[in-house]
Amino acid sequence: MVTLKESDAFVPQCMYWDHSNRSSWSDYGCQRVVNDEKSHATCNCNHTTNYAVLMQIKPGPPSTTGKVHAKTLEILTIIGCSFSIFALISGLLIFAIFRHAVLSNERNVVHCHLMIAMLFAISMFLLSNNVQKNAVFCKTIAILLHYAYLATFCWMLVEGIHLYRLIVIVYGNERNLKWLYIIVGWVVPLPIVCISAGIRHTHYGQNGSCWLSTDDGFSWAFVGPVILIITLNIIVLAIVMKTIITLSNLDSENANIAKIRSGLKTAFMLFPMLGITWIFGLLANYSIIFAYLFTILNSVEGVWFVFVCCILNTEVREAVLLTWERKRNANRVGNDASTEDTGYEMRQSTRTQVQVHVHVHTQVEVQPAHESENVKTLEK
Repeated sequence: MVTLKESDAFVPQCMYWDHSNRSSWSDYGCQRVVNDEKSHATCNCNHTTNYAVLMQIKPGPPSTTGKVHAKTLEILTIIGCSFSIFALISGLLIFAIFRHAVLSNERNVVHCHLMIAMLFAISMFLLSNNVQKNAVFCKTIAILLHYAYLATFCWMLVEGIHLYRLIVIVYGNERNLKWLYIIVGWVVPLPIVCISAGIRHTHYGQNGSCWLSTDDGFSWAFVGPVILIITLNIIVLAIVMKTIITLSNLDSENANIAKIRSGLKTAFMLFPMLGITWIFGLLANYSIIFAYLFTILNSVEGVWFVFVCCILNTEVREAVLLTWERKRNANRVGNDASTEDTGYEMRQSTRTQVQVHVHVHTQVEVQPAHESENVKTLEK
């Protein structure tokens, strides 16, 4: 919020210097606050960050030029992130409820940690849009956001490593590397963030965005590790696809078609999980089309991840079905026991009623005999 001295010679307008619009003035997100002082004009600017800013490597990419595109990307970001948060919470609840049957598998442990990292990162990203007016909070959120997304990508790297061990290294992968995975996923990002914040802490939360500044190439403190991880995961994915195609060498006329389908299906399923769709973030610096693709694909990344790791996960489905069967059998046994108890009570009640009826009938039959004896006695 800025207050400017108002003069009769001109009518003040609330604008800011927009590097993304060919270094010109823009009034997007800024409005004049009405106050009682006629000698001053108060401006309030609030810029909601869209998802494309995360991979921004130069000031003001053309992809965010214009009010219409910027507003559309903001709406898509909020909607996609909201769906992802809901999906990730649901997925974590499923893992928590069936943890004894699901989390015994090392692969599902990796999935669970990646979902936690993604939920943390997306929540921080949405929160960053509400603390831009406070410089301290904005800088703090920017640092946390830097760590959260680096941790997310480190867990994507762990996904690639585990996938390589699971499919390529068939023998010798029995060792449990859960603690090594945790160190790679949660500890490795710390030195990067600490060094970046210690050297250039002023480059966090600048230019109306609670993120890394593009000045002096500081955004490469995030983009650099991301590119490295994406490159490694692409190599892992290529090796995995080659292995799957080799193993699916069917002796039939449609062998080649089966291989192609298997490879495409594998790539389609693993692209979001390994962070490869973030390549569109780099291309978004040069084209509005890639900005939209990046925003749409990665804002709903949490939904796709939960769909793959929970709904399509065999262990999770079996755990849910097994729990459902146990509950249904328990209810069935309880109903059968209740039915037997009810039948026993009904039989007991019927037997008691018969005994009472016989007893009453006997009393009725005996009563006339006493009366005849009394008559005979009187006659005598």
